[in-house]
Amino acid sequence: MTEESTFYMAIEDPRDFRRELLGSGKQVIQLLQRYENIKKIREQKIKLIYDYNQINKEINGLIFRLKKYVPQTNLRNKVEPKSEKKRSDTSDLKKLHQELAEIEAKLGKLK
Repeated sequence: MTEESTFYMAIEDPRDFRRELLGSGKQVIQLLQRYENIKKIREQKIKLIYDYNQINKEINGLIFRLKKYVPQTNLRNKVEPKSEKKRSDTSDLKKLHQELAEIEAKLGKLK
């Protein structure tokens, strides 16, 4: 044998070797298929996130436009202890009635 000759190795059971080689090839193909599925899922995820952000921007713009048309009130959400809840409800109700009367007065002026 010369130095340039090819190195050969004997295979004792060629059928088992082929079977294992085909099994390995099958596993590689399955892994590639899973990888392609993951890539598709990632692309869908990116598209959904982009769509979500676009819809969120649109909603924020609509809310901003809506706030221009909603009358301003002096009411704020207050968190008070439960013992003062009844007193708070009546005072909030009075404020609402006052604001309603103011709005009705402004509407009357517009007519």
